[in-house]
Amino acid sequence: MSNERRPAIGVLLRPIVGLSILTVLIFLVGFDNLRASWEGYSWRWLALAAISIAASTLLGGFNLHLILYQRLGMPFARFIRGFWLAWAFGLIVPGQLGDIIGISYWMKSRGLSWQATSSLAVIDKLISLAWMMLFAVTGLYIVSNHIDGDRDVDIGMLATGVVAASVLVLLLGYVFFSRLQRLVKRFTEELVHLRDNARWQMVLNACFTPCKIFLIAGAYWAVFRAAGVYHLDVFSMLCLVAASSIVAYVPVSFNGVGTVEWVGLYVFAVFDIDAATVLSVFISLRLMVIMLAWVPTGILLAFSPKPAGESFS
Repeated sequence: MSNERRPAIGVLLRPIVGLSILTVLIFLVGFDNLRASWEGYSWRWLALAAISIAASTLLGGFNLHLILYQRLGMPFARFIRGFWLAWAFGLIVPGQLGDIIGISYWMKSRGLSWQATSSLAVIDKLISLAWMMLFAVTGLYIVSNHIDGDRDVDIGMLATGVVAASVLVLLLGYVFFSRLQRLVKRFTEELVHLRDNARWQMVLNACFTPCKIFLIAGAYWAVFRAAGVYHLDVFSMLCLVAASSIVAYVPVSFNGVGTVEWVGLYVFAVFDIDAATVLSVFISLRLMVIMLAWVPTGILLAFSPKPAGESFS
């Protein structure tokens, strides 16, 4: 088999792997149990979750705009349209690279090289990953305190899992960038440029990133409350969601489909939340994210004045 075909096969296999895991989870939990959970949802909490998702996406776009602005000079109102399209594209691409690819392509049509855009977007991703890992470790510590038995062993096992996942993410990143030496060089140049010319943008990005993650956790908190779960506060939810979602950075499936739900079932089971409720919440949030991403994207593409095949302005 040629080397050219292997990446394409990998891209095709990852959605199959993720959907297969999710299908097995649905089968084990039982669709009737999921349906019963959905039937009891409160719509006002779902509306709050949708607002929280939209707000976190806008803040994520603002964060990336802070870093890109010193290279691009594009107003935020114009930038967010391309960012929204990149976000929608990122939902169907393995790992966390889809939105980077999407925004790089869109910025290239605006005169900024894809190497510069992708390098700056990776910096934004690394800031998010650092915060996610911090919250994930906190979440696993919270979980360990609710597990009966030998706490030291529990904490050790959980910490080992986090370290292993983090090392895997870093190794995959190293392999990816080592194959693209020009991109590594450009990444270093952009990092030095930001340090020298856009320090306050970097500081603001680092400060706003936990707020973005907090809004994402707020969406989970709202949907869990829609399902009748009231005993978890927002901060605990933030840490538990981070612990569940850190696996999405490993490109086993597209955007963590299946793997995130699998980890989430274990994490939230510790707090006596039944599997049907947890899985229904995770699936509901995935569907809400897809709708919030693709409905506006479809409208923008449909009513764009540019011909088909060109990016919208």
